[in-house]
Amino acid sequence: MSETFAWTPDMSVGVALIDDQHKEMFKRFNQLREAVQAGRGEEELGKIIEFAAEYVYFHFRAEEEVMKTHEYPGYAGHKKVHDGFVLDLANIMKEFEAGDNDAQLVIKVTNRLGDWIRQHIEKMDKELGEYISSKT
Repeated sequence: MSETFAWTPDMSVGVALIDDQHKEMFKRFNQLREAVQAGRGEEELGKIIEFAAEYVYFHFRAEEEVMKTHEYPGYAGHKKVHDGFVLDLANIMKEFEAGDNDAQLVIKVTNRLGDWIRQHIEKMDKELGEYISSKT
């Protein structure tokens, strides 16, 4: 398993709402990682999947509203990436609901969610933040 997921100031998008939501996601992913290390990963998996499904949807909608408000020219492509991740989450939920909630799924979920969000922030969300700061 990769290292602990940590939000760092250099990941700031410069929009408090988005940054705060990113921090919350990292906090939750780390709770799952801690549960895995304590041998409780399988029992905590349902909670993190449920959180991810709800919170990621909530966060993406908030982020998309920010893009619309600021007339971000990269909106369509950014939203398409969000929609693809929501589909990935739906597939993970199907695996979980099918009873495939073993250690492999725990590791897959932890790494997939954490790595994806970190990469997304570092590329697409930072571009959004730079655009917004250039307009203000």
